[in-house]
Amino acid sequence: MSELVEVTSARLQEGAWRDRLLWSEARAAHTPDGRKAQRPAIDVLTEDAGEFLSFALVSAPKH
Repeated sequence: MSELVEVTSARLQEGAWRDRLLWSEARAAHTPDGRKAQRPAIDVLTEDAGEFLSFALVSAPKH
């Protein structure tokens, strides 16, 4: 797309949605206005529960 990097490897992060949910919940609890700011992410991650949404680990050197 942007050709700023050349992807050398990519893989699915199993269960990464749970990690992201935990991160969003921690931010909601420990940042000013966090609950309001994190609510959309928490709602999406909770509703999806890893069914469609996933995260990938991508490695690429910068050109």
